[in-house]
Amino acid sequence: MTRLTAPGAVPCRTHASGGHPQYGEVTVARPQGASRRGNPWLAIESGVDPVRHARELRETHARYADTVASRQAPPPQVRPLIVDSWRRSAQAGVRPSGSFAPRLHSAEEVHALRQGHPLARLLPIFRHLLLGVADAAKHLVVVCGADGELLWVEGQPRLRELAEETMNFAEGTLWSEGGAGTNALGTALAVGHPIQVFAAEHFNATVHPWTCSAAPLHDAESGGLLGTIDLTGPFRTAHPHSLALVTAAARIAESTLRQELYEHDERLRRRYLERLSLLGGRPTAVVSAGGRVVMANPPGWLGERVDLAAGRAGTLPDGTPFAAEPIGLAGAFLVWAGAERQAAPPRPRLRLQVLGRASAQVNGRVLRLSGRHAEILTLLALSPDGLTGEELGVALYGASYSPTSVRAEVSRLRRLLGPALGTKPYRLLAQVEADVCDLVRDLDAGSASQAMARYKGGLLPRSHAPAIVEARAALEGRLRRAALASGSVDVLWSWCDSPPGWGDDAALAALEAALPAADPRRDVVLARRAGRDAGGAHRHSAAR
Repeated sequence: MTRLTAPGAVPCRTHASGGHPQYGEVTVARPQGASRRGNPWLAIESGVDPVRHARELRETHARYADTVASRQAPPPQVRPLIVDSWRRSAQAGVRPSGSFAPRLHSAEEVHALRQGHPLARLLPIFRHLLLGVADAAKHLVVVCGADGELLWVEGQPRLRELAEETMNFAEGTLWSEGGAGTNALGTALAVGHPIQVFAAEHFNATVHPWTCSAAPLHDAESGGLLGTIDLTGPFRTAHPHSLALVTAAARIAESTLRQELYEHDERLRRRYLERLSLLGGRPTAVVSAGGRVVMANPPGWLGERVDLAAGRAGTLPDGTPFAAEPIGLAGAFLVWAGAERQAAPPRPRLRLQVLGRASAQVNGRVLRLSGRHAEILTLLALSPDGLTGEELGVALYGASYSPTSVRAEVSRLRRLLGPALGTKPYRLLAQVEADVCDLVRDLDAGSASQAMARYKGGLLPRSHAPAIVEARAALEGRLRRAALASGSVDVLWSWCDSPPGWGDDAALAALEAALPAADPRRDVVLARRAGRDAGGAHRHSAAR
């Protein structure tokens, strides 16, 4: 268990599995010398007159702040954790009066910093949980990075203007303790705990008209600080619930990060397990981009973390060499013991034909496919990342599918394919050569002639599986658009000569216009169009 100790405080944070800090799940420790009554991290409790309390604090600040660095006995009116913060602020060179937080970046530079910042995707959570309450209470919702720079300041425009005018509280300014003195944003970063700072508890007198409550935000993988979430407003609107609100918002946001990490780890484990049988008998592992060992075989041989910063090779403390290669998922690595990777057995080769008629071979061995198995292979070939059981069931049967039927069909197919078919999710582990995939690549590359030459008929034309029907129609639509856009007589003729293009009036008209007068195919097109026109007139007359 990891413990972090804030200055002047007894350790009070615990780490759950995964290294994530938790608040409120253990008894909150009190700073040394704090009163046994109330919450030492809370600046003002219910029933306290904020105006009177602010006046008392201002008087103490005026007498004490200038000599805080040298005086030994803290004033009893100020919480010890605030006194500790005052001392850190003084040692950092912050003046107790007339000081403004420095601006680090312009608005344009802040906008660039926010792009891709790990806290950016949490903004919708903070807005949903806090912005309405903040507006009603005349507070601002603020998010800063791990260095204390304000990245987002949101709330009523007039309140934002007032905060910027009176204390330079704006996006791009530095509100760490070293930049602005004691304040909830910076002090929460310094002590690693949610905290409320009220009026003259701020070391810098410029900030005395304000109160703020902030909670730190931690990375789910490393446990390191990402920044803080804060509510800031005029001191007269101070309320103890502000601290509870930002703490709850921080915990919900961190829970979201943990869930994202869990889902990412599950994808890594699936990818690793699918490749495990191909990696030989030596110890192996899958490692996150940050060096955290997600899964190892045998367990524990690589420890909990491994340093890959120096490259894709290294040595463990016991002298065991290891090497690594990207596994193709968000910077993660496949690691194995030894300097060289053992040659893995080649993956099975699956050849699949599903245009016009269905056939399949694995390593040259012809498979006897049922119609349902052909549908499953087609869907998996078109979904290289795999399909869950639910996704495959809906694709095959529609919303009323039976999970038992899906599992039974996949089980029978695995008897044919062996290790070429993986599970969780269902995906093909073979080297796949499929005519439909080749056709899609031709269309993606804009090669209409090559696509039409490859087209031997509809995608599993007898299949009624919902996803196959949809894919068949989409493929024919792309072929038609490619043929019409090509302007090529041969491509248009091939399309009009195919079953879906046989009655395509627009394509026949385009082909007629493109064919030279002496081309014998022109008579065929004219006869076909005339027959369609006569048939249409006959049907119209009968209807009358």
